Amino acid sequence: MRLDLNILWIEDQPDGVENHQRTIERRLLDLGFQLSVHFVQRFDELQRQLDDAIDEDEVDLILVDFDLGNTGGDGGDAARQIRETFPHREMVFYSGKSPGSLRQVAFDNQIDGVYFAHRPTLGDDVFSVIENMLRKVIDLSHMRGIVMAETSEIDHILGLCLAEVIDRLEGGERDAMHGKVVDVIRARFESQLEALGEFHDPATFGGLLAKSLLMTSYDKTRALARALKSNFDLEGKGGHRASVLGYQEKFQHTRNVLAHGLVIKKDGVKVFKGRKEDLSDEIEISEEAMLDWRKELLGHRNNIDLIVRALGIEPGKG
Repeated sequence: MRLDLNILWIEDQPDGVENHQRTIERRLLDLGFQLSVHFVQRFDELQRQLDDAIDEDEVDLILVDFDLGNTGGDGGDAARQIRETFPHREMVFYSGKSPGSLRQVAFDNQIDGVYFAHRPTLGDDVFSVIENMLRKVIDLSHMRGIVMAETSEIDHILGLCLAEVIDRLEGGERDAMHGKVVDVIRARFESQLEALGEFHDPATFGGLLAKSLLMTSYDKTRALARALKSNFDLEGKGGHRASVLGYQEKFQHTRNVLAHGLVIKKDGVKVFKGRKEDLSDEIEISEEAMLDWRKELLGHRNNIDLIVRALGIEPGKG
């Protein structure tokens, strides 16, 4: 799980649980996570979907309605079948009946490790389970990984967007953009080569280890922002450029500090300390700060999705 919480929901009447779904979705957003639901409405379609359409790595939680109607089996059959496929995933078994009767069904079907919920309070019951799950992934180490994973994917998508935008530029603008990017990269490498001259003496090896090239994702993002100023037709181009710059200014720097920084205590507060000496390379660590990271990342990811749709590209097909 990254910033999405993926639910496999076995329910023959999805409209009947829409309010519960909205409750879960709203409360997840408050914690900086986004809900994604895959509904399966018929028991006789379940195995085919488990075999063909559902990746185990993309399922975080499974909800199973006991009362599946006339769909080829009941929730007990479905829960047993799912448990065989996903032996270690959290599962919530629910019905309009009392949770006690569901426990008996689970026992009779030899289904272990299941939570039980009552349909009238399903949204709240499921969210209690989710909160317990999230406690395992919102500590510092997991949060570091979430930021790394999300920003890596966003950087990849921005690179695809850049390639698409460059293809749409007129010849003169495309040539000018190419020359500008090459000049920036050349200047950086020349600067690095010049700095390398300071470290010919083996005694300077420690200083050499502290040197690094700038992230190429930064170059791609700045180039995309520059290209979005060019003269080509794209609806909402100015807003998309602002989104790209907002992501670059906030999260490419944050990602780099999280990736390479050390955790230190400063004035009694834990901070990530990057390689620079100024305060911009210090990031405070707290539950509130990590919540802000998640919410801001979701916002940036949704903005990048708008750019992807405007350009008509399919990142998953690359």
